[in-house]
Amino acid sequence: MADLPSHDNADQQQLRLILAALQDGVILIGSDQTITWANRAALKMHGVHQVAELGATVSEYRRRFELRYRNRHRLPEGAYPMERVMAG
Repeated sequence: MADLPSHDNADQQQLRLILAALQDGVILIGSDQTITWANRAALKMHGVHQVAELGATVSEYRRRFELRYRNRHRLPEGAYPMERVMAG
């Protein structure tokens, strides 16, 4: 059982390495709705330099960033991609 945390950590590190190479923006969110990591593309598309600038949680992210549809209409509360993922 003691090996599980390091195995999970190794898997998480490997996942982050793969996602870091993507040109698409990727933000990882914990089950407690905290923002745990973002690749360089996600930081760039949001105009920030550090993950903390995205907000600590999904709620903080929503307050800091206003997402819009292509027709410029705001996404309603609950329609942000992060919120849809958390809702299952």
